Amino acid sequence: MLYTKHLTLTDTTLQEVFAVPNGYVCSVNYIFVANHGGATNQVDLYWDTVGDSESTVPSPGTTTLNYTFTSPATDVYLEVRKNGTVLDNPTDYSVDLGTKTVTLVTATASGEEYTISRLDPEVYIFDSTSINGGSKETLGGQSSLGIFALHEGETVKTQTSGAGNVEVAVTFELLEKPAVLVDFNGS
Repeated sequence: MLYTKHLTLTDTTLQEVFAVPNGYVCSVNYIFVANHGGATNQVDLYWDTVGDSESTVPSPGTTTLNYTFTSPATDVYLEVRKNGTVLDNPTDYSVDLGTKTVTLVTATASGEEYTISRLDPEVYIFDSTSINGGSKETLGGQSSLGIFALHEGETVKTQTSGAGNVEVAVTFELLEKPAVLVDFNGS
C-alpha cells in the first residue's frame, strides 16, 4: 500500500518524517520539498539506522538517565524516545556525551518507557541543499519503481538551516518483510 507522509518545517528543529516499523521494508517512490518562504533555505533530508539502543522504565520522578554504549561524536546522533515518541534536544532533554548521561527537563511519570539510541546516518538525500523561496525540489515519481529501499528500524529525518515555511512530503510503499532474503550469489 502507498503512503505519503507530510511535514511543514517552520523552524530548525530536526524532525522525523517516518520510521519503518518492525517487520516491514519500505520503498520510497517520490520526494517533494518546497520552500514557500521568501528567502533561500538549506534543507537536509536523510535516513539513518539505529546503532546501539537501550530502554528503561525509570522510577517516577527521575530526571537523569544513563546509557552504556559508545557515545556518538555529536549529540545530533543520540536519540531519546518516550513511549516511542522522539523527544527534542534541548527542549525535552540535554546530553553529556562524556558521562553518557541524559538529563530530562520534565521528571518521569509512572510506567513511562525511555529508549536512548545512537543513530548512524546512512544516506543524505538532500545535504544542505539550497532551495530558493518559491522553488521546489523533487526526486522520483517517473515510474512506480522505488528510488530508495529502507529496512525496519530505519528513519527518515529532515531539518532546515533557518526558520521559514518548507514543506516536505515523501511517498512510499510499505511491504511486509520477507521471511528470508535470497542470497544474491546463488548459493
